[in-house]
Amino acid sequence: MSTAQNLALVDQLLQPFYQQNPSIHVKLILSNGPTTETGLLTGAAAGTNPDVFHTWVVPTAQLENNILLDLMPYASKDNVDLSIFSSQQIGQLRAGSGLFGLPMYLGTVTVLINKSMLDSMGIAYPAQDWTYADWAQLASATTKKNATGTATHGIDNISMQYMDEWQFQAFGGSILNPADPTQCTLDAPGSIAATRWYADLFASGAAIHAKTLFFQGQSFSRLAQSWELDFWLASLYRSGVDWDIMSLPTNPGYPGVTRSTSDYYGVSAATKHGKESWELVRYMGTAPAFAEGLIKTRLFTPALKSLWPQFVTIINQVAPFTRGKNMAVRHAGGEQPRHPEPGISVRHRPGDGPHQYGHEQHPDREGGRHPVAAAVGRTDQRHATGRRAGGRRSRQQHQGLPGARCGGRDGAGRPVTRGAAWWPPHRGGHRATPPGPV
Repeated sequence: MSTAQNLALVDQLLQPFYQQNPSIHVKLILSNGPTTETGLLTGAAAGTNPDVFHTWVVPTAQLENNILLDLMPYASKDNVDLSIFSSQQIGQLRAGSGLFGLPMYLGTVTVLINKSMLDSMGIAYPAQDWTYADWAQLASATTKKNATGTATHGIDNISMQYMDEWQFQAFGGSILNPADPTQCTLDAPGSIAATRWYADLFASGAAIHAKTLFFQGQSFSRLAQSWELDFWLASLYRSGVDWDIMSLPTNPGYPGVTRSTSDYYGVSAATKHGKESWELVRYMGTAPAFAEGLIKTRLFTPALKSLWPQFVTIINQVAPFTRGKNMAVRHAGGEQPRHPEPGISVRHRPGDGPHQYGHEQHPDREGGRHPVAAAVGRTDQRHATGRRAGGRRSRQQHQGLPGARCGGRDGAGRPVTRGAAWWPPHRGGHRATPPGPV
């Protein structure tokens, strides 16, 4: 999606907000914005952060440095019911009695399986309650070598370079001690078991860090991140592979674990327009119409629990070839108190159903975000014009959604502000929705 298209899309999704709030002016700009932890801290020190921003960074450092506005006074006054979100996701944005953001979307990790490969090899499909032992056995059984090397692999789009907390927790381990995050626990039995599971698969050639082998019919399974849904649905449409989606497996005696995004809309503590900025954040975070727009245009799993069933319906409409597939595993799951450690995965209790969601940073994302900034200001107020916030590019190609900051006037004499960074992912060359009938 080009810059002009991205700006136009954001502007379109915000039309109801403009109509409901005629005294608030929003100016959309393209910015590399403060979407990384370093960018937010640097922007705060320089006084260049926008009023409203989007970031995927768990807000630990932002809270420690007092650069986020507490939104709880506004949320309480407006009677916003925070139970509309997953308790894990909104909990990640709470500190004490404060509220420091609203979730943007709910991105999870699941597994794509190649049913065509299993059929050709006469291997039965895995059960929905499969285990990591089942996955390893299937991965080994579907790894085939020829004279030139490995012809097929058991798992792709997986890496040991960026092993996350959820990968260790699935085996009863962790990276850090939840009770004392200053203590590394990679030498704990569960952490060693997790490392050995992945290392053995890589050593045998069953696992490989590749992005497209699954879509070429050359791997049995693939980690599927929902923030890449546009990419892998388009790839599946072109591939001809008969596929389905599975929850991540479990290990006997341990709860199931998955990973999810920590993306949220926040407001700078330095803003001069807290109420106006809150109004924009509240709309983007709680308005069903805005969330539906993100589903339809960017295929994002909604943070609003009420829209989880509708997500599957919309995806089936946008991409009819997904009908009959187990798309519901992307949003199913009960509620569970969040893990106390920043950048965490969240476990679920036996009997709760499919995996619940935690929130982690994404060090394995490639490229950088290009957030769209939005400036917000009351039309009856005058403020100094702010510069766009700058920031280091992070590791995955994303386009930014609008954020907001208030101040100044534009060429028509209307007050504007510099805006924040945020928007769904854009992977160069890939369509937001798969080709085919809609």
